[in-house]
Amino acid sequence: MTSLYKAWSVINDYQGRDQVIIHWFVVGREEPIAPYEQLIIGYGSQYDGIHYDRLYVNELLIGDEVEELNKYLKLKHNTEAYTEEVPMPVERGILSHSLLLISGEPGFYCLADEEGYNLSMSIMGYFEGGEGLITTSLTLEELEMGCTFLREVFEQLGIKAPEIDMQKKTLKTIYEKLDLKVHKERS
Repeated sequence: MTSLYKAWSVINDYQGRDQVIIHWFVVGREEPIAPYEQLIIGYGSQYDGIHYDRLYVNELLIGDEVEELNKYLKLKHNTEAYTEEVPMPVERGILSHSLLLISGEPGFYCLADEEGYNLSMSIMGYFEGGEGLITTSLTLEELEMGCTFLREVFEQLGIKAPEIDMQKKTLKTIYEKLDLKVHKERS
């Protein structure tokens, strides 16, 4: 039987977030890699969720696809894909990334939409947490607001403000230690 794989990459500083794990998966596979009876435990029995199980096995990659994806990621994004072989046949009821996509869950990236994309299959990525992912980095806007806040505090206390680089370093340390940010109230 053909081996199937999960693939993911660790991306540093993705959308202002530190070390985001992006899970890569195939979308739109029209024919299964092998007969579903070989890929899914108990496939022939009556089961309401069988369509979801087909989504799951169809999004897994085969060896050649993993190699294609890895070459593309190295060339276009200077990163690599890590893989894990999925034991076959799979249990029923495993949540697929495709189902999360259909449900409207945030946190997807369409690799196949990139200019110059030339892989033989369509690949999307899913990063856990979507818009609400916790991060240990500050955006440029947050750093600027924080420095403005610090300068105001120093002025109110009658203290000469340190250089801007020291202000930024101080803000990063405070955020990493206490998870505090300065936000400007929108009017």
